[in-house]
Amino acid sequence: MKAFNGFNLLMRSAAVIGAIALIGLQPGVAAAQNVKPTDTTVVQQGNLTITLNATGSLAPVHESDLTFQLSAPVTAVLVSEGQHVKAGDILARVESTNADSALRTAQIALAQSQAAYDNLTQPPRDVDVAVAQAQVTLAKASMYAASQTAPSGDAKEIARLQTELAKNQLWQSQLTRDVQLAPNPEFRNGNGGAQAGEISANSQVQQQEFNVDIQTSAYKDKLTQGADAGSMSSANASLVQAQASLDNLINPATANELRRAQIDLESARLGVQKAQQQLTLTTLVAPIDGLVANENLTVGEMPPAANAITLIDDSHYTIDLAIDETDIVNVAVGQTVSLNVVALNGSPITGTVTKIEAAPKIDGQLVTYTATVTLDFTAVPLRPKMSATATITVGEIKDVILVPNRFIRVDNTSQRTYVTVEQDGKYTDAPVTIGVRNETNSQIESGLEVGETIVLLPGSTTAAAQGGLFRPPAGGANSGGG
Repeated sequence: MKAFNGFNLLMRSAAVIGAIALIGLQPGVAAAQNVKPTDTTVVQQGNLTITLNATGSLAPVHESDLTFQLSAPVTAVLVSEGQHVKAGDILARVESTNADSALRTAQIALAQSQAAYDNLTQPPRDVDVAVAQAQVTLAKASMYAASQTAPSGDAKEIARLQTELAKNQLWQSQLTRDVQLAPNPEFRNGNGGAQAGEISANSQVQQQEFNVDIQTSAYKDKLTQGADAGSMSSANASLVQAQASLDNLINPATANELRRAQIDLESARLGVQKAQQQLTLTTLVAPIDGLVANENLTVGEMPPAANAITLIDDSHYTIDLAIDETDIVNVAVGQTVSLNVVALNGSPITGTVTKIEAAPKIDGQLVTYTATVTLDFTAVPLRPKMSATATITVGEIKDVILVPNRFIRVDNTSQRTYVTVEQDGKYTDAPVTIGVRNETNSQIESGLEVGETIVLLPGSTTAAAQGGLFRPPAGGANSGGG
């Protein structure tokens, strides 16, 4: 942007004299009564508008550079550059399988936590209590059955009788052996048959003795054996669990149990919220109504780290103007602005000063302040970065005597300002006092009355060596009014 050096908008005639170009005025210039004026006007009363020019480039009020915050391949691009979208429209998507799965897992955890909390806070149903009581009864029956695995009295008596029977069989075998070996023991060594019978009898006795030991041991085991330990342990665990379930149903939850359940439930809810947020990161949504100015996405590839899609609000524009330090005092928020956009061939565009930066920008000897102008709505097709010249209306004085600048001359010697008055065909040089002026007109504080006729004589235009016509300095405050 280019800043324009201004001048005091309220300069009086002395300041005007020092700033304007000069045209020589010799005594008797208006004495040439036979010349024909080159221009004539009537002094009028009106309003004088003071303006200030500056240049800049158009920028949209809202511009959003959108980027995916989740690293995943692009699966869909739903817009293209130059397309208009509405706030909330989905612009693009990335792979969401993991995010979908995480959300489902979190929702299951929430349902479980909610059920656990409801079980603690809601009264039990009759059917649930009946089922729990039946489970306790069944567990008690299983416990009793397990306790009956110990040997009964009949089993113990049978074991005792089997021991006695084994002993009787042993005594019988011993008696049979003794009867066989009793006659003529001195001849047994020479009798092979007798020796074989002795061996057989002794073997029979040994077998019966071993049987007695087995039956005696079995009888002792029956006397000391209790219920089956494994069955008892399993039945007891079932009973404890069934009783605990029944107690949880019919007894109110403790404060600690409720607090733990509440914490678990809240944690599960936060888990769902986090999973939902992660899922939303897989879509790029338009935050504003606007135009897709830039799109840098390719399906199947990872999205860029920045500026995946750029949206602009092409219905509202601003322009930042760099105002010189000598002029910024005359600029205020709320002042009206007219703009000439170079590319649009003078289409009428207006705006308002909406912001003035407090801090200056310094570039060498140049000190400027940034004034922001917000453009009024227009059907003109504006585009970002278009160059424009802004004319700010910084002041206005009303009901003053006005004279076009070209009719004002300055005497080279006295530096007094004059106009040529025509009355009854005669021309008189009238001294005037100049007040506020702009590029077109000047305020006359004294020396003229409304309705008087002033002229520009040929001699004024040919005195080039002595100066030129009255003109404001280049740059700074300007513009017309009258």
